Amino acid sequence: MKLRRATFTLAAVLEELDGFEEGDCGYLGDVIKSHMANKYIENTWTEFDRGFNGPFCECTRLYEAMIKVMGKSDVMDVYRQMSIIGINKFAIGCSLDFKKNAKFRDWLYPYYLEETPPNIDFTKSIYTEGGCELCIYHDYSDEEIDKNTEYYQTHCMEIYENYWKSEMPSVESLCFRCVSKLSYKFVGECCREVKEQWGWRRLYLKGDELTAHRRRFGARRMDSDVCKHGKECILTDKTFWKYAVKLDIREKAYKIFTEQICERPEVLELLDRMDQCIGEIDLREDTKEELLGKVARIDEILEELKIQWENYECRMEE
Repeated sequence: MKLRRATFTLAAVLEELDGFEEGDCGYLGDVIKSHMANKYIENTWTEFDRGFNGPFCECTRLYEAMIKVMGKSDVMDVYRQMSIIGINKFAIGCSLDFKKNAKFRDWLYPYYLEETPPNIDFTKSIYTEGGCELCIYHDYSDEEIDKNTEYYQTHCMEIYENYWKSEMPSVESLCFRCVSKLSYKFVGECCREVKEQWGWRRLYLKGDELTAHRRRFGARRMDSDVCKHGKECILTDKTFWKYAVKLDIREKAYKIFTEQICERPEVLELLDRMDQCIGEIDLREDTKEELLGKVARIDEILEELKIQWENYECRMEE
């Protein structure tokens, strides 16, 4: 059931590729979608291989026990509910391993297998063994993962500084969860004129129902197939791609820092100023000169923030 839903959504993802070439505005969006599709195919193929050759997951054992008691349609209803897990449908592993499905684990194991469910370590990312550069931001707000709060408390300044100072991560190095989130937020999409984008976006986020709804109501309605800014668009230059990613994870980086410094008003004031300046960046409207001016101002505030942070740390040690 999980694989059935995954392959259905994969077809919808492939439909979204626009075919932009390097140097075009919108090329970044296609790179993200292509890598996302590759990761989906890779993970789905791994699941198929496990389904035929093993090691067989826990839900297979449960299925065999349940089918002896329940009708097949009733069993499939349970599995259908477990497979509705958003982006997680592409994660390698049994659906029972997801924190979101803990209620099924707690019910199914004692009733049908007469045993307690195995312990699952939710502090580790379920997406990749080592994670990727963006996982530290998404893990913090991901309900599937129990946060390592001590790490975030100790390294919040380092995490936030790295958020702003880091270069554009290689799209190919991103795990499928993080690259999927970039795609779902339309990071790197072409700056062409789009009508009814809000309605289309809402349909897109319906996930499995995407293809059916698009066929019924129609796809995006474009005023143009090219960027409205032409070759002067910032997004035609790979140098500025990193800011598209920074804007996407801005709220998560801000949340990590603010939740650790709620009792440090002097630091929080500078952080708010910096976050406000970041929020003023508009890659679809700013000229290169305007963007570089905003970046320089943000760099200045970051240096002030680091000094204020060091002063606070020194006072705490006295």
